[in-house]
Amino acid sequence: MTAKTYVELNPSANVVVLDAASTIGGVWAQHRLYPGLKSNNMVGTYEYSDFPMDEAMFGVKPGEHIPGPVVHDYLRTYAEKFDIMRRIRFESKVETVERRQGGGGWILTVQEGGNNSEDARSQLLAEKLVIATGLTSEPFLPDFVGSESFDTPLFHCRDFLEHGDRLFRSAINVTVFGGTKSAWDAAYAFASRGIQVDWIIRESGHGPVWMAPPYVTPLKIWLEKLVSTRFLTWFSPCVWGDSDGFGSVRRFLHGSPVGRKIVDGFWGVLANDVKDLNGYDKHPETKKLKPWTSAFWVASSLSILNYPTDFFDYVRNGMIKVHIADVTHLSPHTVHLSTGEALNSDALICSTGWRHHPPVKFLPEGIDRELGLPYHAQESDDPRAWKADEEILNRFPRLRNQPELNPYYKPLENAQSKASLNRPYRLYRFMIPPSFIEDRSIAFNGMIQSISTATAAQLQALWLTAYLDGKLSFDDKSADRPLDSKHSVEDDIQYETILHSQFGKWRYPGGFGARYPDFVFDALPYMDMLLRDLGLESHRKGGWLAECFRPYGPADYKGLIDEWRAKVRLLGF
Repeated sequence: MTAKTYVELNPSANVVVLDAASTIGGVWAQHRLYPGLKSNNMVGTYEYSDFPMDEAMFGVKPGEHIPGPVVHDYLRTYAEKFDIMRRIRFESKVETVERRQGGGGWILTVQEGGNNSEDARSQLLAEKLVIATGLTSEPFLPDFVGSESFDTPLFHCRDFLEHGDRLFRSAINVTVFGGTKSAWDAAYAFASRGIQVDWIIRESGHGPVWMAPPYVTPLKIWLEKLVSTRFLTWFSPCVWGDSDGFGSVRRFLHGSPVGRKIVDGFWGVLANDVKDLNGYDKHPETKKLKPWTSAFWVASSLSILNYPTDFFDYVRNGMIKVHIADVTHLSPHTVHLSTGEALNSDALICSTGWRHHPPVKFLPEGIDRELGLPYHAQESDDPRAWKADEEILNRFPRLRNQPELNPYYKPLENAQSKASLNRPYRLYRFMIPPSFIEDRSIAFNGMIQSISTATAAQLQALWLTAYLDGKLSFDDKSADRPLDSKHSVEDDIQYETILHSQFGKWRYPGGFGARYPDFVFDALPYMDMLLRDLGLESHRKGGWLAECFRPYGPADYKGLIDEWRAKVRLLGF
């Protein structure tokens, strides 16, 4: 999307997209389309504003979730339609990104065609570089004691397609490890084919993910539209929330005792509705899948039951047996649990998440911190982080009462692992390293997790294009809080970057807010903030009643590039 937007506004630019995969799509590339994979979104909410997912072309009817292959076809067709395919170099893995001495761009070392030989490596100089690898590029696979003797497939869910067909034909028992949505998908894929599933959810982990029906609350509101309805976003405390222009409402709801009681009531209704619809407490086995943390404290790890039949039937009839336990070790064809059980298994599928650092080595050594990337630190955090914490908790007293998380929690990774990086992303607007903001040579797109994926990507792409073109000014006051007149613009940008990234730690401790931008109801005000930075209209419904109560979707952002062109002409750039 960044390449498409940049080329559309800079048609003579020399733009190349380097992709380590052999096909387009990232998460939706062909090698990642495991059996039964569907989007959590239903058709109409997972598309770009300038290319609706037409039923006649893609075959998905209203009210249906989008199959993985259709998402892949949509993205491929989109790239072809806007002439981006010819700019993509597939099977081109960027190994290192090095700051050019004296500035003036970045040197990329690229491995071509999956070949590790020196002859397959080349270097490329990029005057401007956008890292768009996202947060689900490099899988994290735990080190199990005895894995070398397991003697049966052991793989990350990303590689399900590679193993799925053979296991569907030959497996009798399989083991799924993890509590995320992809673990639910794997368990369903096998159980629905008559294969016994032992599903392990770590006793020392975060527990099972929240799984909601497509329609929630007593009013049966479409979930994706629930989180993009402005009125309902006010019930989520958000440090950049005032960007939506309704700061007084937000201050009442989150700054007053009466308002906080209303907020608690809203979240209580939402959570209880999901629990009742799923019937967790109606059977001892389904009870094991009830989330361990209140829905208020989780973000994009909230997922949707998008299966053709009732998932919980397989739990109740025993085709899926849930084990709340840790894996102690493996032996030939056997998974051993902390409960003393030994599970005979024809495969172990791990739904164990992703490494959250981009899958690229940045040079010179130590530049990660300057680039706003996660890093491991023993020292105390920046004092500005303490100031940010104080501001967040003063604005949102509800966040002082943090949830009681699993007291037995133990991370899977070891201290030397990339996954153990303990400092979050520090990117201005979740895209720009503050230290490089005047340099305008490097940016990051897609380093957020949100239900509003496609629309957020589209707005980030336009914001980044304006920034890289030098047409986005940082001298004005911020959209959601006044800058401190005692400090420089650079100081205030640094602080606001820390404020926004620290917010995730307090708002979403049951999700991944302490590591990277992870939000749900906060996506709409985030997009408002980007539009206000650009000087474009963020209230796009044409009336306050519609603005507050009609959900936003991709169609509401149609024509943004033309609006930006008109803005640029007006400013005389």
